[in-house]
Amino acid sequence: MNNPNATFSRNDATRSTNLLRAFQGSHRRNPAALILAIALLGIALAPLKRAQASPITSTKSNHLAQFKSPAWDSANFDEPTTPTPVPHIASEALVNELPEAMPANATQALFATDFIEPSLTTGPLAGDVIDAGLDEFPAIAQSPEPEPTEAEPSEEISPVFGADGSERWYIHAGGATTLGGDTSRFGLVGAGASHFFADGHSINLELNSMVFDQPGDDAVGLNLSAILRWHFVREADWSLYIDGGAGILGTTNDVPRRGSSFNFTPQVGGGTTIRLNDEQRLMVGLRWHHISNADLYSGNPGLDTIFGYVGLNLPFSF
Repeated sequence: MNNPNATFSRNDATRSTNLLRAFQGSHRRNPAALILAIALLGIALAPLKRAQASPITSTKSNHLAQFKSPAWDSANFDEPTTPTPVPHIASEALVNELPEAMPANATQALFATDFIEPSLTTGPLAGDVIDAGLDEFPAIAQSPEPEPTEAEPSEEISPVFGADGSERWYIHAGGATTLGGDTSRFGLVGAGASHFFADGHSINLELNSMVFDQPGDDAVGLNLSAILRWHFVREADWSLYIDGGAGILGTTNDVPRRGSSFNFTPQVGGGTTIRLNDEQRLMVGLRWHHISNADLYSGNPGLDTIFGYVGLNLPFSF
């Protein structure tokens, strides 16, 4: 950068030299003229001495002047001056000043973005420059996605008893006695399977063994029955139902006496289930139970009894 004070001093020195030459020829003729010339020369050189004694600009101005690009001389507007190059700062020096906790790839990304030419960060090439810098550091360009957390297992809810599509099985046992003057009676032990085709509605298939105590010859038989059951009241701990159906019975002797060894078993009744735990329910029921051969044989006295039973109802575990 040209120094305006230095230019001013050169001009004064030129003028002083010319004055000295002008009076060289006359100092011999007039000593007073020589003294005047020396005084004028001292006056002309005084600004030059002051310029050399004091700095042109402050240190702060010199630092600011280094970063002006391009800079124009304030005294000469014809030619741009050459900008002072920015001093290179080693990246290793800056790394040492960064926190130790910062990862290495983060410091590299910092230098990659901080020292990009400002003109490249705006305009049509800005995206390419930034993407090119971030592609080299995937850890900075893409933040890690949060790991999915496992949902806490919800508390298992016990299924509603008698829901549509559920299946259960049961075992039961009971006894029956006649309502009339006949003293016949029987005991029953059996098992059944239930399929709920609608909420509270099930079809049941039962297989029972029966032992008859009757006048004449006692008998033992095997009974297969189909029963429809409707739980018209269903609560969490208990239910009420009505049921009815029919089956077939084969015995070792005629049942009843003077009857036949093959009979039908229509029946109807009702009962309740009582919750014991999440799976088991107690069954208690009462039915009207009829035994007859539907006049398939010459004798058909029939047998009507009141049959009471208890059972244990369970879900299928397979």
